[in-house]
Amino acid sequence: EQARGEEADPRADIWSFGVVLYEMISGELPFKGDYEQAVLYAILHEDPESLTGLRPEVPLELERIVNKAMARSRDDRYQDIDEMLLALKSFGEKPAAPPLSQTRLKAGGKLLIGGFLAAFLLLLGLGYFYSRQGAPEPRILRTLPVTTAPGLEENPTWSPDGTRIAYTSDQIGNFDIWVRQISAGQSANLTGDNKSNDSDPAWSPDGEWLAFASERDGGGVFVMPALGGIPRQVFAPTEASGFIAKIGWSPDGAKIAFAVPSGLYVVPAGGGKPA
Repeated sequence: EQARGEEADPRADIWSFGVVLYEMISGELPFKGDYEQAVLYAILHEDPESLTGLRPEVPLELERIVNKAMARSRDDRYQDIDEMLLALKSFGEKPAAPPLSQTRLKAGGKLLIGGFLAAFLLLLGLGYFYSRQGAPEPRILRTLPVTTAPGLEENPTWSPDGTRIAYTSDQIGNFDIWVRQISAGQSANLTGDNKSNDSDPAWSPDGEWLAFASERDGGGVFVMPALGGIPRQVFAPTEASGFIAKIGWSPDGAKIAFAVPSGLYVVPAGGGKPA
């Protein structure tokens, strides 16, 4: 159903169960292809090789059960897992129909069928358990745009309380630090007073401050109030430090860590010598 773009229902799980049984019994995949599209074509248009053709010792009744589970039309399959479990249970309780080959089975063949039956009993138990538990409701995830401004937006990061998102945007030319209030649906440019590029915002643990990298005033790491204010430099780069990225705060908010090409630096949140 999914390959045809149709909505799947529990009968799709029965088809998958049939595929697993087919592979367990035959040691072969029912639908084959050298690439994904070829496999999908086989599922939609080709019939798998018969189990008794691959394994003459397989009982005809077992082959019938697996074929019904893998029927191409879901209306031709077992309509629920209980119906299929009943068919498998009945198969396990009565003598199997003779296989296509009347040749006396070798001991290895008998052991093979015995192994399959043991596996079926295990699957029966699992299937019965999960059918009684009920499948969990699928989670439906939706992707919703948070911002719609032109230009490039990157480095989004949630505030600790989950009510705001800080991000970098070049919608007015240079890259600035913006904060979006989710409930109000409004964004504020916190660094629009300067034409230098700013990037990589990081929230303090209490959500009161933002640290970010900037090219202003010679560049470095800056800290400013999350509601807006004057940025304060806490780290000035050297020729050895280079590009600044991956800014983060310590859990107590006392220190700021960031990456440079040569390694990691840690500075006091109030400014000072890096470690």
